[in-house]
Amino acid sequence: MVSQVQPFLEQLNPILQWLEYNQSMVGDFFTNAVDERGCVLVATGDTTQKDPVTGGERPTSLPLFVRQTSGPRLVGAGDCSAR
Repeated sequence: MVSQVQPFLEQLNPILQWLEYNQSMVGDFFTNAVDERGCVLVATGDTTQKDPVTGGERPTSLPLFVRQTSGPRLVGAGDCSAR
């Protein structure tokens, strides 16, 4: 199993190292929470989309929300895929 995961970890490690050294900068862009089931929620903003009217930069970001839908709960026992 380790040999199957090795290529993924080789790609993931540089990302994790960057995040470790830039925690305060990354923290400015993400808000993390745990829902009532103990599953992870992440909120952030998309700044890549242009203003549809002017074609220029938007004055604010578009909200993005990510919800954990599988795997073990961050808090408590059970799985996040069950509703």
